Amino acid sequence: MMVNCPKCGFSQPQDQYCASCGVDMVAYRPKPKSLVRRLASNTVFQMASVSILIFVVFAYVREQNHKDHLARLELDKQSEKFAKARQARMEQRAAEEQMAQSALVEESPAEDTAEIIEPPAPSQATSASLVQPKAGAPAAATGAATGASKTAASPINPTAAKPADSVRVTFIEAHRPLINELLSSAGQVAIAGPLSAGVVPGIQARLTAARGENSWRTLESSAFQAMKPNQPNMIFKGTRDQATGQNLGFTIQVLPTTRDEQGTLLQIDVLRALREGGGPVEETAFPLPDGFNVPPGGAVVISGVLPHRQVNEAEERLYRGASVLKVMTDEAFRSGQTEAVIIIETK
Repeated sequence: MMVNCPKCGFSQPQDQYCASCGVDMVAYRPKPKSLVRRLASNTVFQMASVSILIFVVFAYVREQNHKDHLARLELDKQSEKFAKARQARMEQRAAEEQMAQSALVEESPAEDTAEIIEPPAPSQATSASLVQPKAGAPAAATGAATGASKTAASPINPTAAKPADSVRVTFIEAHRPLINELLSSAGQVAIAGPLSAGVVPGIQARLTAARGENSWRTLESSAFQAMKPNQPNMIFKGTRDQATGQNLGFTIQVLPTTRDEQGTLLQIDVLRALREGGGPVEETAFPLPDGFNVPPGGAVVISGVLPHRQVNEAEERLYRGASVLKVMTDEAFRSGQTEAVIIIETK
């Protein structure tokens, strides 16, 4: 009678010991398989594992799609707010220009009351009130900004637009002397309360030269994004309030209108959302000019976009995850030695 060795499988006539490996075939008991090996060879376990994996992947994809959908809805809301704010600014400026025209008509002497008095050319008083030359700024800065506003307000012919450009948004914390130096060399300078904005040529060379002085640091930066003429680019930097689902930080809309050898004409809208003092989220739309003509290698520099104040513990916990807002917890910023600056450059 032939038997097989339970250890090595050698076939031999029945005996107590294996002629091949020498094991006692009567007393030998093979080691039980480990739990992992038994589960791996179990068909039910395999089917259950595959089912769980499919469910997890499906749930993950569904959650990501839900988050993307919420993000798109949020950007659509921000875009609508930008459009309303821009329309309100245009209506306000039109009303102010109408008042200026009426004042000019009333001051003009009329020899014959029956004579038709033609209205004067539209006044630029509104733009001039926003666009002011800073100390040390070029004398033509105001004129450049006014011209940019005229161009931005005029109808844009899409067929005349140049090929698409790209844009990048960078947030930095900079000491005030550096900001003053940048804006003193800027054109199209606009000042409105704590807000200052201007087009600075050769921005990267200027920042590189100042890096050794430890006068600024990067808070957050986006990658260059392709732009299409007359199509807005939406860029958000900040954090999401899990309690309310609202975005906290900055939403920036960059709308390129025309591009030529002189530069790219950009319409820029900036919306800031902060939880002030632990209360409800407050949104602020900054009153920027209607257009910035950015030359090659230049950038729009905007400072004064965050308030200098003490933050409570709830705000500090909330802003800790957002680099652009975390600067509000820095002592140098709270004391007014530094400013949060937005740099919008094209390439």
